[in-house]
Amino acid sequence: MLSGDTEALLDDARALEHVLSLAQANPDLGHRVADECFTLGRLLLAGGQTDEALRVWRLFGNPLPDLGIRPLWRLQRAAEAAFVALAEGHRDAAAAGFAEALSAHGGKLDIMGQATELGLRLAALRLELGHGPAEAAQPLAPVFRRHGGDVDIASVWLVGPTLLSTLAQAPWGDSLTDAERATLRRWAAGARALRGRAMASAVPVDGPGPVRAVDIACCGGLPPLAGAGIALSAREWDVLARIAGGDSNKLIARAFDLSPHTVKRHVANILDKLDLRSRGQAAAWYHALHG
Repeated sequence: MLSGDTEALLDDARALEHVLSLAQANPDLGHRVADECFTLGRLLLAGGQTDEALRVWRLFGNPLPDLGIRPLWRLQRAAEAAFVALAEGHRDAAAAGFAEALSAHGGKLDIMGQATELGLRLAALRLELGHGPAEAAQPLAPVFRRHGGDVDIASVWLVGPTLLSTLAQAPWGDSLTDAERATLRRWAAGARALRGRAMASAVPVDGPGPVRAVDIACCGGLPPLAGAGIALSAREWDVLARIAGGDSNKLIARAFDLSPHTVKRHVANILDKLDLRSRGQAAAWYHALHG
């Protein structure tokens, strides 16, 4: 999700959902399943998969009864209704729900990065809804404290580069210090680098390699590969290499244990990202890139 690999995000989400659906049959695990699916929905929402997030929440998000539930599970799902409201487009309700959850639970919500996410989303919602800069900035104060020195930066990047850029470019006036505005700009730049350039920047001549978040966090984004500022996912680079080798979709599916439909989707994404019209052009682009 952080690197913008939508296909991998959806594949992993569906695999996890399948396992959780099996576990739900055990009455001792049912509420834990709902707790895990709440977090899964947050990741899907952050990855731009709003409909999938809503589907998961509606499938597993049964109300918690008053008895027999671990306090941690109840706490973690305190903002669930607000997340659903956000996904459904009810901005006022989402803002009110996020504010209530932060007010009631504060730092206790810092589980799987939720307190940070709520603070950043609430600030952006208040700006969107026309609140003054001082009121919009209020939920950012604990975020700046929690992530001073870019500690646990993934929790910040979880909201994505668009929301962080909105916050970085907002007219805060005296509501934020120069250092805090610079921090928002740095966080937005890091999220953009990870989401939009990381995979292409890390591809050596003989194929894709790993990208470490610390490289991007410390260096402000890796320099783009010569001739290829393209954000292909690792799987898309694999498929592109097979296309360049002359493999059909059927052979590619067999090589990576994928369905033909998934391979077809990868090919379409590759052509779209490279702004090409055919597999032949994609093969030529790949060979030119690799000399």
